[in-house]
Amino acid sequence: MDSLQDVIRRVVEDPKRKTDLRLLARDLGVGYRSLMFWIAGNADRRFPGEFIVPLCRLLNNYEALDHMEQQAGRLAFSIPELESKERTADVNIQRLMKEVAEAVGSLCATLEDGVVEEKEASATCAELDDVIRHCAMLKYWLQQQSAPKHVVVRRQNKAASPTRHLSEERR
Repeated sequence: MDSLQDVIRRVVEDPKRKTDLRLLARDLGVGYRSLMFWIAGNADRRFPGEFIVPLCRLLNNYEALDHMEQQAGRLAFSIPELESKERTADVNIQRLMKEVAEAVGSLCATLEDGVVEEKEASATCAELDDVIRHCAMLKYWLQQQSAPKHVVVRRQNKAASPTRHLSEERR
């Protein structure tokens, strides 16, 4: 299994992403040289934990957090932007019921012959993870419905991604 350092290096150095590492260092608020040492995987200079979340957000890639969650035996998900309409709740509940039925069916099929193969277990676990995420999303939605209403104005930062800077600079 890959180490956290391996995951970070793979994500940052992904040739498809074409990340400008100087720009990434600037956006993280660190020196380019420090970032390069952390990515290199030197045992003396590991990637600091306080920069993992900002790194994931800047690259819009959460593999490093997923890796840490797996190591800790936990499951996380992105908090969705939800509408507060009753219709949305009905659709989400119906979707959840469908996902639960599919996951239970998959679980029954996996356990039916008494032998759990790796491929079956992987597919069934993925379906169960989807159900868990959807339940958590509905829980979050319900909490938002019962919370006091505050007006929040959100601005979208177009320059939040180092890869976006690259594409804009080439034009």
